[in-house]
Amino acid sequence: MTQVALSDTVCVAVHDAELSESSLDSMTVLQAHIFGDPAAQRRAEVAERDTLVQLVNSQAQQLETLRAQLIFLRSKSMPLSG
Repeated sequence: MTQVALSDTVCVAVHDAELSESSLDSMTVLQAHIFGDPAAQRRAEVAERDTLVQLVNSQAQQLETLRAQLIFLRSKSMPLSG
């Protein structure tokens, strides 16, 4: 019985140590993000903005294609008067 209790205690201690390590890793990442290199942060922001601009331009191109297809289909379904 005492071995089981000792084993449980060891498991809890290991689990607590893993949580502490995980928490420490999270704080280290946060600290690096807050106090990181401003130039590196700026480069990351510019890269992210460029990616978003490319996405918006791609979506605008797709929208124009869909509009053209819609106009074509509308004109195809209208009866010719004449």
